[in-house]
Amino acid sequence: MNKLQVKQPTLDSREVAEMMGIEHYKILRKLEGGKDRKGYIEILTDSQMGVSDYFIKSSYKDESGKENPCYLFTKMGCEFIANKFTGEKGILFTAKYVKRFNEMEGYITNSKALNCFKAELTTLIDGMVSQKIDAIEEKCSHYYRPTSFEKQNISQYIKKRLGIDKADEEYELVKQRVLIKLNATKWEDIPVEVLRDSLNVIDESIRVIKADRVTDQISLFDIACTK
Repeated sequence: MNKLQVKQPTLDSREVAEMMGIEHYKILRKLEGGKDRKGYIEILTDSQMGVSDYFIKSSYKDESGKENPCYLFTKMGCEFIANKFTGEKGILFTAKYVKRFNEMEGYITNSKALNCFKAELTTLIDGMVSQKIDAIEEKCSHYYRPTSFEKQNISQYIKKRLGIDKADEEYELVKQRVLIKLNATKWEDIPVEVLRDSLNVIDESIRVIKADRVTDQISLFDIACTK
């Protein structure tokens, strides 16, 4: 088991053994027990106590690459073991494990604060960069105006939809209506991006002019019929 997978601060049983000044196998024996007596883990399990609140089974590899058992002690686990030792040894172990947990908890607190600061800084920088990009794009769009080729394409599109070969009064009416809709006085006043996305405005203007054309034709027919 990897220690990084444990969400709470823990001490390796090897470090606990070193703090107590005893061999590691003696710690394992106390936890796991033997043929002649139960270990702490079995006793806690039989009493339906949460063993992982105290001890978490893990492993490590020695220099030869062999995997060996060990346990991760939570703060409650260290308190549990400390109560089993009396005198100077128990006092020294308590002082050592309390200091180590305070160091780890302080590191975790500082890491969280640092991560929060990094997240806030990243958000701030992203916002500043986004604003800068928007400002540059807005400034650039001010300079990107329709070219002669693009204006010619628009002109040809309008004429084709009106069914005419050259600009006439209807063409001018469509053009003026589009310019008014886009808040401009000539094609050059409209950014290329806006003009390219304004096909619906052009189509709408053409439909309006065509509708007026039909109305005029009907009116002329009505006048002729009344004579």
